[in-house]
Amino acid sequence: DGGDDDDGASLVQEDMGESMASAARAQQKTQAQAALSGAGKSIIGLLEVVESDFATELTEIQTTEQAAVEEHAKLTQANKITSAQHEVQVKNKNDEVTKLRKSAAEITSDRTESSQELDAINEYDKQLQSQCGPKETYADRVARRKQEMEGLQEALRELESANR
Repeated sequence: DGGDDDDGASLVQEDMGESMASAARAQQKTQAQAALSGAGKSIIGLLEVVESDFATELTEIQTTEQAAVEEHAKLTQANKITSAQHEVQVKNKNDEVTKLRKSAAEITSDRTESSQELDAINEYDKQLQSQCGPKETYADRVARRKQEMEGLQEALRELESANR
């Protein structure tokens, strides 16, 4: 029976050894978990800071993007207005060019007609001058009239002397 006690004692020792080993493992596990928990808290804290930074940057980027979208909308509207104004100006200039070309064509036509009329008048004037004979200058007319007057005065003197 002594052997049974040894077996029992050895079983108790084994159970005790296992309990102690189990307790040591549990303690190591708890320490490891505590170490991991501390490291995990550090990582979580770091991730929270990073998340905060990202949230701040996201807000800034969204604000900047919204401002850029609004500025783009304003510029697009301004460009539409400017484009419409330029289109109206181009249309007006084209209308003016068309009017000026039409006016130039009419003036050219009028000038051609006037030139033809002047040529006809000059031709008629030449015909009249050839029918009327050579033209006298003013000096020639004065000299001719002076001779006529002298001739008439001579005739008057002769008539007066014959009547006396």
